[in-house]
Amino acid sequence: MKKRFIKILILSGLFFVYFLQSANAQYYEENNNRFFNNLSLNLNAGTTLFFGDIHSQSPFQDDWKLGFGLIARKQFSPVFGLGLQFLGANIHGTLLNWPNGDAANLKFDSDLTEFNLHSTINLSNAFFGFKPDRTVSLYGFAGVGIANWMTTLRNTTNQDVENQYGVSDDGTNAWTPSTVFPFGIRANISLNSNIGINLEAAYHITNSDNLDAYDVGDGKNDPFLYASLGISFKISGSGDDYSSSKSVSSNYEKDLEKQRKYQQRLADKERKKQLREEADQTRRNKIDENKKSWSRRKSTNNLPKVAEYDPQYSFRVKEEAKPTAAATNVNRETPRTEIIAIDEGKHFITGVQPKAASTPIPGTIVKDVNANTLSSEIIQIPNTGTLYTVQILASQKPANNIADIRLKYYIGKQIFVSSIGGIYRYSAGYFEVYEDAVAYSKKLKGNGLSDAFVAIYQNGNRILHRPK
Repeated sequence: MKKRFIKILILSGLFFVYFLQSANAQYYEENNNRFFNNLSLNLNAGTTLFFGDIHSQSPFQDDWKLGFGLIARKQFSPVFGLGLQFLGANIHGTLLNWPNGDAANLKFDSDLTEFNLHSTINLSNAFFGFKPDRTVSLYGFAGVGIANWMTTLRNTTNQDVENQYGVSDDGTNAWTPSTVFPFGIRANISLNSNIGINLEAAYHITNSDNLDAYDVGDGKNDPFLYASLGISFKISGSGDDYSSSKSVSSNYEKDLEKQRKYQQRLADKERKKQLREEADQTRRNKIDENKKSWSRRKSTNNLPKVAEYDPQYSFRVKEEAKPTAAATNVNRETPRTEIIAIDEGKHFITGVQPKAASTPIPGTIVKDVNANTLSSEIIQIPNTGTLYTVQILASQKPANNIADIRLKYYIGKQIFVSSIGGIYRYSAGYFEVYEDAVAYSKKLKGNGLSDAFVAIYQNGNRILHRPK
């Protein structure tokens, strides 16, 4: 009864698939090469697992055996197709105890060969519409075939042969064919128009109870599972397992559209590159124009000739929590500072080197200059204490237009001068904290004085080296 129900179910499925094929074929026009059109070959390999009488609920490692197959498939419509499969597999089963708890201690090994014809249904196209360039497609299949096997049943304790099936007296294969009904599901992943990867799981029901060489006499069938991974090679067509002249034309139009978009991207990229080059050239022209304009202004503004490029430095200021004793001479606490000045590579152009600075004295402050003594006059750099200031000019002779520079760059701080080594350096502002001097130098640069930078004086000497 059970075998008859399975046969009826499979045949009904075949008729249903044929009905779908007839209903959908009128919407698709096939190519002239009818035999090879939509034909593919599949090579696969995987594992088998037995589910008959001699099997355990929890399979042993030896119960998984290898199998391999070759399948030729042809799609007759986006939904319906046929396949012819050859399967060669080893099958193994182990049963140590019967369901009632009694000892069984049986195992079998079988070499099986199978040919089957099966129909396939493209479930993706059937339920979601035909799409020739779909990357992943799901298929169901069912069919009928013929199988032959050689099986030896042994006792697990002493390896004695309990029974054999499909083995002649001389130990060779005895032809004992049996019908088999495979059905399962397959997923196809298209790598390109001609190659795809297949994941497949098929349940094969043999019309026999002797696959494990153990016949209980109740008409049961011995089934096994074959799960495989394969690669498909499509002989003709493109995309999924089915293509029509309409879909080929559609693919051609899509290729043209992709090519057009690619050419457009190249043109846009070239245009952006050209715009960047034009913008860069405009900036360079503007810089050159500004340099020429600045040279003209510089020749007429009666400013002293610059005698040197002063070094610029990077500083790291290390502060301690406790104020120094000298800090009580000002209105606020001044933490001890350790100044590290690093020359960044600018050089003198006059050959005049300033006198070497004395060793800095950490913690000293300016005593004879404070907020109450600042004036509009130019005063000498104090000869005691540490002074942060912002240098604005260096020349070989005393400058006579400091007032003009004040107005031009909005300098409202005290102007200091140092004449060490015959070079007159003018600076603005008196700061006890390095960060305040940096902030003021940025302000002067914002006013247009691009050469402003922080200078440090200690006991009247300029710090131009890294303290040891």
